Amino acid sequence: GLGRSFDRLDDARHAREALLLASFPDRAIDDLVKISAKIDAGAVAVRSSAEGDARGSGIYTSVFVPNRPERIVHAVREVLASYAAPNARAFRRDAGLGSGFGIVIEPV
Repeated sequence: GLGRSFDRLDDARHAREALLLASFPDRAIDDLVKISAKIDAGAVAVRSSAEGDARGSGIYTSVFVPNRPERIVHAVREVLASYAAPNARAFRRDAGLGSGFGIVIEPV
């Protein structure tokens, strides 16, 4: 999975850059467009949802953006990239947590 691949990288900066530049499958982009259309709000919060989040509040990035598909795609990339941050990797290691997390998109 995504987590295992990036947990093995020694250079967290490289992992972050790789996540920010990664292409999304067309289906994922289509899903984000549909999600945006279903949310009846001018802005959304894009954040992580992972095992241990309650203990690690603030470990992963949360992004608040206008409810526009292109902005949501960029926000999802930012949240995914926060998974590779040194503090996030250390938190998962120290807490004995597995890899991976989900992304939550909610109206604000």
